[in-house]
Amino acid sequence: TARLELDGGLRLTTRDLWSAPILSPRLALTFVPKRQSTFATYLASGFYYQFPFYREMRDSHGELHPKLQPQRAIHLVLGSRWSFPLWEIPFRIQLELYQKNISNLIPYHVENLSLRYEAANIGEGLIRGIDLKIHGELVPGAESWLSVSLLKASMRLKEPPRDPLQTPQSSGYFPMPSDQRFAVSLFLQDYLPRLPSYTVHLTAHYATGLPFTPPNAPYGLTGRLPSYKRVDIGFEKEFKSDIYSESWLRKAKWLKEFRLGVEVLNLLDIANTSSYLWVAVPTSQGTVSRLAVPNYLTARCINFRLRLGF
Repeated sequence: TARLELDGGLRLTTRDLWSAPILSPRLALTFVPKRQSTFATYLASGFYYQFPFYREMRDSHGELHPKLQPQRAIHLVLGSRWSFPLWEIPFRIQLELYQKNISNLIPYHVENLSLRYEAANIGEGLIRGIDLKIHGELVPGAESWLSVSLLKASMRLKEPPRDPLQTPQSSGYFPMPSDQRFAVSLFLQDYLPRLPSYTVHLTAHYATGLPFTPPNAPYGLTGRLPSYKRVDIGFEKEFKSDIYSESWLRKAKWLKEFRLGVEVLNLLDIANTSSYLWVAVPTSQGTVSRLAVPNYLTARCINFRLRLGF
């Protein structure tokens, strides 16, 4: 009545700084009903290790701590995918629920546009989320999609940080710098009327703001950046592919693909804040206050793209 698929793997990793190798097992179980072969449910889990890089070993005073342990994450994913026709249009839906338990976490905070690490395995984290993605060919051969994500990423410190001023006010969980609670993206693709070799695509993104921590503030004392909004539009001309070729390129057997495109990124020229630059401002009382000056992401720009296949 059903088909079960079992996939497993084992990764062996070693570094010169660690004497013992690290094993990372992974396992995935997929259930496919016999009467509904276009529907599948799967459960996957595994251990994932991330060895520290130089910037994670370097603390805020410039001192290196090379004996850090690898950060470890245990992943658990429950998902399903379903392909079906609707109004004679092929659709595919994929839904995933996931959880990541992180240990040996190296905490960090964002200072201006730089990441400042604690250079110590003093944290542990918990990430939970839901991802939904819908694919559909609104026109034949041109796939469009919609994705919606919910996420909660939190962490806590098991030991005090190196800087006593950044010690959390409580021992509970607080948002990670990557804690982006909601995000939605839309990608639409179509052909120009009567000109099938010309395609146009439109991409739109919206996401809630990421957390930020003021300088020398304790972990957990966070605010939120403004939400992220962006719209892109692009046009592409297909000169040659497996199913189409311009007459002047048909004799070029050595050329398999030739496409030329142009994109307008951040079409609406929205000023998205990436972080804050904190400027010290003396007050009349003889104290110093800090003014948050936004650092913005790239404004509207034009991108040209050439794709060749041989």
